[in-house]
Amino acid sequence: MTYPESSARSVVELDASTGSPKVLPEGTLLPATTLDGAALFTQRENGTGLRLSVRLEK
Repeated sequence: MTYPESSARSVVELDASTGSPKVLPEGTLLPATTLDGAALFTQRENGTGLRLSVRLEK
C-alpha cells in the first residue's frame, strides 16, 4: 500500500510479549531494514528524490 506524502500516519511500536501498541512521537523514522551493526533509513525529499541514510550501531 502506498500513501500520498501529505497523508498523516502514526508510527507505532508493538510490544510482542504483550501485544500492546504505543504511538511514537511525530517525526519518528523507522529503519527500512537492519544490517549487521547498522540500519538503513529511507526518506522522500519533497519531489527531489530519495534520501538513503545508514546509521551505525553505537
